[in-house]
Amino acid sequence: MGDWWLYRWQKNSKGRCFEGFYQNRYAVVEVEVRNRGEESYKPDIYGDSIIIERRINQSSSTTVLKDHQGRKVASRREDLRDLVEHFNIDVENPCVIMSQDKSREFLHSGNEKDKFKFFFKATLLQQVNDLLLSINEQLKSANALVDELEASIKPIEKELTELQGKIKNMEHLEEMSQQVQQLKKKLAWSWVYSVDKELQEQMVKVGKLKERIPTCQARIDHELN
Repeated sequence: MGDWWLYRWQKNSKGRCFEGFYQNRYAVVEVEVRNRGEESYKPDIYGDSIIIERRINQSSSTTVLKDHQGRKVASRREDLRDLVEHFNIDVENPCVIMSQDKSREFLHSGNEKDKFKFFFKATLLQQVNDLLLSINEQLKSANALVDELEASIKPIEKELTELQGKIKNMEHLEEMSQQVQQLKKKLAWSWVYSVDKELQEQMVKVGKLKERIPTCQARIDHELN
């Protein structure tokens, strides 16, 4: 991870109160992060260092990310969050950043419970616990959503089953229709074969009658003579 260093930086407890930062119209707080090494953050955009500037006045505050030459690059809260997450800077961890209030609280507190809270937070167990609680809530919401979806799917599954039954019936009807058409074709050809057979028989009879015509004609001529 690229190493980082800070200058001209003051921080009140969790940044809740800004009145002490300015005496005139506004105050400017700057943090410079050294952005070098294999795990540097967007070096093609920010260069060798990143300047985080926060301008504070009586009514509001704004945060700007600048490159190594002081040129403005980004101003969204999401950009600052991505930067902090990239370098894994946990500003709430007292072992990373120890404010005066936290230092005084830790050194003068004889309460074992407060010391355990400090340990719980410093070792990131608090962060893990919060993450697990958040995941548990998301899991509950996901399970509720799954149950809701399953309940809504059941009528659709029933309708799908009915449609599949109708499709099978239609396929059976289509099959029967094809069989009927085939039977009609067979019946038509059967009639053709029957007529052709009868025609052949009649032609044979006609042929035999034609063969008898000369004999009959001879008899008729003999009788007439």
